[in-house]
Amino acid sequence: MVNELLVSCVNFCFNSAARETIDVLKKHHQDWFDDNDSEIQGLLAEKYTAHKAWLADKQSDAKRDRFHSLRGKLQKQLRCMKDIWWKRKPEEVQGYADSKNAKLFYSSLKEVYGPSQ
Repeated sequence: MVNELLVSCVNFCFNSAARETIDVLKKHHQDWFDDNDSEIQGLLAEKYTAHKAWLADKQSDAKRDRFHSLRGKLQKQLRCMKDIWWKRKPEEVQGYADSKNAKLFYSSLKEVYGPSQ
């Protein structure tokens, strides 16, 4: 009992220290989901809890239907977010081109397409 408690405490300490020290690697180019990351994480968490509840009680039709409806809702909202981002980004880049701001123009292109290698 004490041994298991000690092992779980050590695991928790290592995991928390690793999360604080080694952060998630960020990409150098911008993508449509970077602007909506917090909203996406909320939607995914809601779908995850519904899936977990359904797996705990596979016989429940209501839990299955809730999971499937949340999955469809998530896909629909993600597609909508992606479409909105892809409609706004060209307008932003065109605005830089119209104002003859080459620095912002090329930096915004590099954000989307990534640096040349």
